Amino acid sequence: VIWLPDIFLQVGVSEEDVANGVIGFFVEEESQAYVIFTYSEMSGLDLDSLFSYYSQNGYNAKMVSVNGIPAILERNAEGDNLTLTFYTRDDMFFQVIASPQSNEDSVQLYEMVFSSIQPNIEEEEASEPVVPTNPVSGLISK
Repeated sequence: VIWLPDIFLQVGVSEEDVANGVIGFFVEEESQAYVIFTYSEMSGLDLDSLFSYYSQNGYNAKMVSVNGIPAILERNAEGDNLTLTFYTRDDMFFQVIASPQSNEDSVQLYEMVFSSIQPNIEEEEASEPVVPTNPVSGLISK
């Protein structure tokens, strides 16, 4: 379950994007900030091995926990984006990619979106995403 503010409008994705794992693309029209959701396989990797790869190759990444769910938060200054990566029960990676990460107002918004992520629950227990009242402040610290 994820909350996304309604200032973000859904944008269509190309067949190529879908083939590359993009399952949602949302843009805030005024600032052109965007949030992309992907779901894909990274052959032979789990969260720990992906983090090791990032660490060994100079990525600006850290292990974090979002509502009890382990994840990797990666800051990409060159691409001006943040990527939050989760490893799912079905051996796939779910990623939330947000840009720009250089704008402090946007970063505060992304902290709220990231803080809203909840573990997968049974269908009968599912509810609407909850707007976070206590975002994980500092999750995206530099």
